[in-house]
Amino acid sequence: MTYTRIKYLLSTILLLFAYIVFFFFNDFIKSIPEWVYTAMWAIFVIDILVVMIPRFARHTPSGKHLGKYFKEREYNPQALLNYVKKMNVRALLTFALYIVLLMVVGYLYFTRVINRNHIFLLVITLNFIDYFSINTWCIFHKVFIRNRCCNTCRIYNWDHFLKFGPFIFIWEFRTLSLFFLGVLALIQWEVSYALYPERFIDISNENLTCTQCDIECRFNIK
Repeated sequence: MTYTRIKYLLSTILLLFAYIVFFFFNDFIKSIPEWVYTAMWAIFVIDILVVMIPRFARHTPSGKHLGKYFKEREYNPQALLNYVKKMNVRALLTFALYIVLLMVVGYLYFTRVINRNHIFLLVITLNFIDYFSINTWCIFHKVFIRNRCCNTCRIYNWDHFLKFGPFIFIWEFRTLSLFFLGVLALIQWEVSYALYPERFIDISNENLTCTQCDIECRFNIK
């Protein structure tokens, strides 16, 4: 079982547990000890740092912003520029739609339609969707960004920002630290994309081509 599939399995178990507790054993939430939340927080922090620190980045899709995953191939600079512009427009639209979603969540939270437990449930759901997208079906691949696959995904390392975004409304150390680490991962990715777009695209990076990919393809494009 691959690294992402293990995390997919764990996120599924966490999702099922969270929904069962939330809808059928709501009182149990109050009895969950603090060390459980701290342990989960530590796991998520490590997961973010692994993709941010070059020494620990071991996977091409999340590490392609780093120089060590770049192998230049012969390419047309104008074709690269045109592709970057197209992807930037799609990424900006995706970002804008997500901010709208966050605003809706914030409005519901501050008007007390939902509470902090709903926020936690949303984050757990978004965490599951992250690994569901990588392993099963991805709305960003099909609808919003429309890259060839994860190897060339324009917003691959946005995942931590996207799933921990709702934590901006819960002002506690663990929640806010995950939110801000997600923001830092997003900034690192976007700065790298602006400075070194050739690293992110198979037009210019040989390591992102199908012939160099050793991952079992679920898109049937090889």
